[in-house]
Amino acid sequence: MQKSIMKFRILFALALVFQLIALPISSFAQQAEATTPIEYLSLGDSLAYGQDSNDDYGKGYPDFLAEILEEANLLKSYNNDFSFPGFTTDDVLNGLKEKAELRELVKSADFITLSAGANDLFAYFKLDKSTGKIDYNLVELLGAVQQVRVNYHSILQEIYTINPKAQVYIMGGYNPFPYITDPTLKPLVGQLVGQLNGAIQQGITGTTAVFVPTAEIIDENFTHYLPNPSNVHLSEAGYQRVAEQFNSYLQDNYPWTSEIKYKEIPKEGTFSSDKYWTISLSKAVDITTIEPTTIYVHDAEANVVPAILEGEGQKIIVRAPESGYAPGTYTLYVTTGLKDHQNNNLKEPVKMTFEIE
Repeated sequence: MQKSIMKFRILFALALVFQLIALPISSFAQQAEATTPIEYLSLGDSLAYGQDSNDDYGKGYPDFLAEILEEANLLKSYNNDFSFPGFTTDDVLNGLKEKAELRELVKSADFITLSAGANDLFAYFKLDKSTGKIDYNLVELLGAVQQVRVNYHSILQEIYTINPKAQVYIMGGYNPFPYITDPTLKPLVGQLVGQLNGAIQQGITGTTAVFVPTAEIIDENFTHYLPNPSNVHLSEAGYQRVAEQFNSYLQDNYPWTSEIKYKEIPKEGTFSSDKYWTISLSKAVDITTIEPTTIYVHDAEANVVPAILEGEGQKIIVRAPESGYAPGTYTLYVTTGLKDHQNNNLKEPVKMTFEIE
């Protein structure tokens, strides 16, 4: 099958040409020469914490995944201290914004898993364990689904602003009420699970985050993985199955690399503090992918510089921060998360180092 190719030019006084082509996210790893042990950070709710189908606390899917990585000599460190029962996407987002310790962990993490979103909906879809009846508010539920989408977008922006090189894997939702037989509620639950997963996937669009679906694998043996009809949490076997699902996606995409290899574009000379760069395209860019997660600037200490991104049609402008650049060395990164309007990704990540006088 012929692949659609788009030429993509960055004007750095000279016209430099490279290509966009549809590639899986695994293109990151295909450019790596070797693997190194990774620092793994788990974030999320009771599924990450390890609350089981009897409301006891044991191993969650991240614990089993960490064991898999350790057995393969791929684990340098593992932290699950910021996963809590009852956490919503709001809680995850607020933690990333407000907790300095968490931000430091994100900064050093190579690999991050996240499970959140179900609790956002459970506030409006409640199971009475004593009667088995469910009370719900459909209007509030649909609003909560849309907020999940917005929050995931913000969560990924926070993570990639702190650590643009982190590999993030997101757990998809499953049907927590497979024992329901009510002819009205049963399809409603299925629709809500689908809408939740759609919201998560929309929220991470334009980033390199990977969505890991779990609905089908849990449903295929729900009596084993969700043995308690009055409890939405997985059994230990269920958490093991989810960890295996994550691992299969890791193997497909192989995200942990010693270093992402960027095509390096040399730039000689020095520039003023208000210097801006223009990226000219031969086709219109997907403006939803023009974000600090796909185009960003680091200073010499690898700190993120708040460059201002603008894009329309066939041009992207990377402006200096509002206060301008301080004198020193900077590097502009353009990652494979950038896409054209036909959904084609950048073939290889590119970087350019420049000096400010």
